[in-house]
Order: sequence, then structure tokens, then C-alpha cells
Amino acid sequence: MEEKYIKRIAVLIGRELTGKITEYERGMLAEWRRQSDKNEQLYQRLTDKERLAQEYRQMKSVGIERPLADMKGRIARLTVRSERAKLIFRLWAGVAAIVLLILVWKGNGWIYHSAFMEEKGLQADEIRPGQTQATLILSTGENITLDSDTLITGQKKMCSAVRAQSVSSPTVSGTEKVKAKAKANILITPRGGEFKIVLEDGTEVWLNAESKLTYPETFGNAERRVAVRGEAYFKVHKDLEKPFYIETDGQLIRVYGTEFNVRSYEEDETVCTTLVEGSISIRPVGTGQGELVLAPNHQSLFNKKDATACLRTVNPEVFVSWKNGMFVFEEQNLEQIMCTLSRWYNFTYTFKDESLKETVFMGSIPRYAEFDDVIHILEKSGGIKLEMKGQNIILSKR
Repeated sequence: MEEKYIKRIAVLIGRELTGKITEYERGMLAEWRRQSDKNEQLYQRLTDKERLAQEYRQMKSVGIERPLADMKGRIARLTVRSERAKLIFRLWAGVAAIVLLILVWKGNGWIYHSAFMEEKGLQADEIRPGQTQATLILSTGENITLDSDTLITGQKKMCSAVRAQSVSSPTVSGTEKVKAKAKANILITPRGGEFKIVLEDGTEVWLNAESKLTYPETFGNAERRVAVRGEAYFKVHKDLEKPFYIETDGQLIRVYGTEFNVRSYEEDETVCTTLVEGSISIRPVGTGQGELVLAPNHQSLFNKKDATACLRTVNPEVFVSWKNGMFVFEEQNLEQIMCTLSRWYNFTYTFKDESLKETVFMGSIPRYAEFDDVIHILEKSGGIKLEMKGQNIILSKR
């Protein structure tokens, strides 16, 4: 069995144990289980919660300096020299890396439990997860600072709490209508920020950190058109008489009433558009080229340099996980992961060893976790060491 496939099965089992598996992934796992009796037996062993709990208790009782290495060592001593034994070992290692960093559902939220929580790690109190915040720029030049108490509802822009961006301006409490003379408004989220807006037509847009949405105060009679940079999730209100268009880095998306995610940061070589449900099409801006139509679970990668696009089938939940409060990393290298985390937690980073950039990780991290928890996850699952110097993180081999 290929190493890539083994890792995939381990991830699927881990997601099932944490209750985060999708129906699409459940079907993939069921197909693997049906392939042979040995696969089914192995599945039953790896999902035996009592056995996993026993492993956890044993680690707590004997010390937890290197629990994952200890588990691998005990498993290795039980294996024999055969391909089947190697498969079991690699699956155990993959599942252990997920299970030991398990997210356990409790009440109305995810509580992070880890065998490493009692260890004293880096003091990362100054680095905090992002929060609801944005700046609304009107064409008049007026800037309005928005936070978690603010609600924008398209044309009316009714704000329950509005503060002028100027330090000298007083805070305005209660409900206030922000009157804009502009034809177009710009909504910007900073590093460490996110925001949701409801446009005049009822379309909902979630902006990720360090993103920008340009939209009109009122849509015209013929079409609805906006522009976005960074990352945004759209839930477009269906209106067959007024098509919805989104421009981003040379790509034009036509929406037919649907939900999808689009990502195009400055460092990205491609515009990544992932369709969750409905139907959309993409084509280069200002050309007569034909449209590429996407169906659910499809993703297009639009090359910014040559304006070409390719299509592939994906699990959309991996790419929209940020909207749902999780970071899901699937075959991403450490440089990509640090770029994503630094944008949300608002820090800088330096690789002391350049070879670490290509280290591939698979797994998930709660989006609103404390940064200390994120550090533990990366250090204990990847053999790396993180040092803090102010707001800068230095990565080196352990």
C-alpha cells in the first residue's frame, strides 16, 4: 500500500474518532474496510476507545516526556518483519498522532485535550488568536472600525456599535445608521481579524484574515458584482435575473446561487476556488474565453501568470474549515502552515533550518486555540523546536 494512501486512512480514522468525519470521507473509509477482513479487523483495533484510553492512562502514569515516541517503540517491538506488520505500524503511528492530540466534544464547543498540556512550553501569552474586526472604507474617505458587536446589513449599514477610526473620535454606542455617499465600499480585515457581512441582496460573505471585499452600496438592475482579495466564503442569494460576479486577481467567477470559497493572497500563485454546493463558472477577466463550470466538490486552480485553469475533485470541508472554526492541514508543508497561522495569530516567523520548510503535516488545529496549544501540537507531531523572540517564532530541528 502506498505511503500516501496509508496516511489518508490514518487521517480518516482520526476524524471519525473526533466526530469530524464527513459523509464523503465515511464512504472512503467504508470502502477500505470492505476490501478485506484484515482491514476490518485493523479498523476495529484502531477505533477501540477503551484501548486508546488505556494507552493514554499508561503514558500519564509513567511520564510523558516523549509519549508518541514511546508508543511507537512499544508498537515496533510487537511487529514482525512483514509488509503487513509495516502497514499496521504506520497506521498506528498516523492514528496515534491524531488521537493523542484529540479534540473531544463537550457541551457547545471543542475542548482541547492533550497529554502535553501539563508541560511548560513557550510563553506565548502575547500572541493571541484572531477576532472579529474589520475596517469599512467609504468612498468619501471615512473609515469605520467594526468589531464583534457590529452588524452590517448591506444598504442600511445599521451598526449597533460604531467607532470612528480616528483616536480622537468618541465611541458611539447604540444603533446608528452610517450614511454613505459612495457607489462602492471597501471592507478590510487585518492580520488577526475576520468578519461577516450581509450584502444588500441578502448574500452572506465571510472574510478571512488580511482580506479585502469591494462591493457597491446598492446593486444595479442588470447584475451584482464585487471584488475580493485574500480569502472569502460566499453564500450567494439566488436571483436568476441578476447574475452575481466576483473578480479576483484576473479571474471572474459567475455564480448561480451557491456556496463556495475563494482564496487568492499575494503569495499564492493561483486563485483557488472550491465549490461546496450549487454551480459556478470561472474565466479570465476581460476575455472571450469559454467558461469552466464547477460542480459540488470541485476545485479550480487559476494560474495568475498565464490565466489558465485546471479542475480537480476535493473534499471541500478541508478548504472551508477556517469558516467553521478549524484549521485542517492535508498534505501541506510547514512553510504553508506557518504562513496560514501567522496571518491568523499575527506573528512573524523564521526558519533556522531551511529544510524544515518542506516537512509535510496532516492534521487539524482548533482555530481559536491558545497559541501555546498550537506550539505543543507542532512540536510533538513534527520533531521541530519553536523559540519565541518577541512576536517572532524561530523554527529549528529538535
